Amino acid sequence: MGGTGPHGTNILPEWLAIAWTIVFVVFVVILVLHARHLVASRGQTRLWHAGHILMALGMAVMYAPASINPVSLPAGFWQLVFATTATMILMWALGRMLARRPTNLLWPLMTVDMAAMVYMWDQTSFVATITWLLVAYLGSGHCWCRKPV
Repeated sequence: MGGTGPHGTNILPEWLAIAWTIVFVVFVVILVLHARHLVASRGQTRLWHAGHILMALGMAVMYAPASINPVSLPAGFWQLVFATTATMILMWALGRMLARRPTNLLWPLMTVDMAAMVYMWDQTSFVATITWLLVAYLGSGHCWCRKPV
């Protein structure tokens, strides 16, 4: 099960490895749900769901048990993907704002989401306060905002 160390040894107790795998499955389900919405959506909503598919994929890979994750891409790859995506979203949203075109609040928030993914894939720095703020922020599911139209 999950939680293998750099030499293939299981570093997690069995109960935590099971929980880790359940989290992996949850992210796969989230990915599938957003994929269904992506197919049924149009315009900006479609792009918004694509962003969440990317995030769910990144999290699923992060939590994937080593036994089902034969492609072990380095963390730097994922950081580059999410940093590039965050930059593209931010530039697009700022361009819309500067052109005085309506911009949904979820686009700047999606930029924060992608930046949070960069942080989560950083294996060298851990700041408990930032981590718990991100847990609260991402766990809220942006229930206080509407998705883009």
